[in-house]
Amino acid sequence: MQGITGLWQGNINPYLTANALGHLNMPEADSQIKKACAHLVHTQNRNGTWRSLRQE
Repeated sequence: MQGITGLWQGNINPYLTANALGHLNMPEADSQIKKACAHLVHTQNRNGTWRSLRQE
């Protein structure tokens, strides 16, 4: 199940899920992919990573 943010909830591999949905020819799959991509764009750092920019 996809959450409000666009991520899939539970112990689901997001790459495998997006890959599987990308191979479907269904409006529902397209909608989920668009929502997930919007989340990725929104959370990506300027340097291309998704990690915290704080030094550990």
